[in-house]
Amino acid sequence: MRAPLSQYEIKIYNKGLQYSQPINILRFEKKVVKMTNIIKGGILFLSELMKRGFAEKCLQELMRCFEETVVTEKINTKLLTNAELKIYEIDINPRYWGQASRKQKHKYKPLFTSIIDRLGMQKLKAITRMLLQQKDLEIINC
Repeated sequence: MRAPLSQYEIKIYNKGLQYSQPINILRFEKKVVKMTNIIKGGILFLSELMKRGFAEKCLQELMRCFEETVVTEKINTKLLTNAELKIYEIDINPRYWGQASRKQKHKYKPLFTSIIDRLGMQKLKAITRMLLQQKDLEIINC
């Protein structure tokens, strides 16, 4: 899955599948397209990539991007109110997110996220968040 934005894109995919591995390997990546995004992060010179704390800064940015990511999954729609069902049916469509205005996204994203967090059958975002945090700790402790 790719989510292109103006200065960067988020890519999420199964690296194990890409390389025919017997296990699933989740890859969550922020690909910077415009340098202004890196400069905002305080990176001005290549030598700064080797400084202590750089990995932590990158991991924090990845987690920030992950939290902004909309994760959809199947739910039991019979448990929704009519208003929630309308929100769910609109927001489950990936085209909606590409066409929605900033105001619409700001209004509906928390409502949709709340529905998914509460009724999602697989708890994909919560499980993925936990796995990313575990990997963050491994990287920081290296």
